[in-house]
Amino acid sequence: MSPVPLIRYLQHEPPSLFMEDDLKATSMTKSENYKWQDIGPIGRWVDFNLTTIRQRYGATLSFTQIPDEPMPSTPLRDIVSEAELRDYFSRLIYNRVERSLRYGFNYLQRNDQLGSANLTRVDIGSGAYARFVRGCELDLFYASPSQPRNERDARLPVELKTSNKWNTDMRSSTNDTRQHDFRRVLSQVNFYMKTNHTRYACIITDSEMVAIRRLDRNGNLELSDPIPWRHQSNSQNQVRLTMLLALWYLGMLAAEEGNWRLP
Repeated sequence: MSPVPLIRYLQHEPPSLFMEDDLKATSMTKSENYKWQDIGPIGRWVDFNLTTIRQRYGATLSFTQIPDEPMPSTPLRDIVSEAELRDYFSRLIYNRVERSLRYGFNYLQRNDQLGSANLTRVDIGSGAYARFVRGCELDLFYASPSQPRNERDARLPVELKTSNKWNTDMRSSTNDTRQHDFRRVLSQVNFYMKTNHTRYACIITDSEMVAIRRLDRNGNLELSDPIPWRHQSNSQNQVRLTMLLALWYLGMLAAEEGNWRLP
């Protein structure tokens, strides 16, 4: 494939995912490590948007060249489990995020901007790619490959959930159980963030992605506006905040020394 600007590469969107129609809302598994009451007022992460990303990393996105890799157009079968969601994420998103981060960091290094911007290369991993932290079984996370594996910090947790377990509509549900489950998933991610001393995280479902910023150790969080798995419009000319672009930007936030960590 011919090279394209990184911003164009990150505009590709995967085929839409759908849950099987007969799957009903599922209550979350409870844990002694977290509970829905742990979450305080939920704010809006207002500057997690396309304007901020382009202001901060516009040159990298515009001048980094990367071989294009369009998404497959074949419709995907309906999913029934988080295992299937992880499989689709791995096949459609994971490698593209990893590749886009690598090309972006290479551009910054060639232009002597990694050190001056106080950035450390990160990539996305899972399982034993980072040091084990008791009680934290992270689906995915960003980490720096420059650290020894047994000392490697998970700098930004990524939690995968099916939309019958968590979605942003649950926040305003008239059903108390659904509202509590909305906060319970946030308390799970908040626990991961606190335990790994991270400021940022995100939740990805089969329909949307939400970035999270932790403000303190008291359960005060800010959530980004939801980013759809795939936008409804098929416009090729309008630059949008896609899931790929949002995940790339989260990688850059995880790379910022002195910023990704929060006690």
